[in-house]
Amino acid sequence: METLSPQTVPALSHALTVAPHETEPVILQALAMIGDERAIPAVEQLLKRATHPEIRAAATGLLSILQQRARDNQAFSLLLRASNAPADAGQTLLRPLLGAVHGRPLSTPASGGPSKERRSDR
Repeated sequence: METLSPQTVPALSHALTVAPHETEPVILQALAMIGDERAIPAVEQLLKRATHPEIRAAATGLLSILQQRARDNQAFSLLLRASNAPADAGQTLLRPLLGAVHGRPLSTPASGGPSKERRSDR
């Protein structure tokens, strides 16, 4: 399977603005499959000048698809994540783990397993 050139969507968008009316349905179909937000201005231009009801309906549907893809791309780029993890992330607790034995912290599996003191109190 071959990958498309990064210029495919801009080329189709340009074609939509200059190609004969007979080719508009095919270009709209192609943009529905691979188009992104870069095609939105060309589809909006087509909607302003198109008079054929089928072309207008296809362009309206495509515009909705492209706008949703643009929102999805924007949301993906805004996902929040840590810029880096602390070196001792496995050793960090959100709050101290206190045991029932004299108010001393219990040991965690990361620090060597259960406390010996706790076992002897049983």
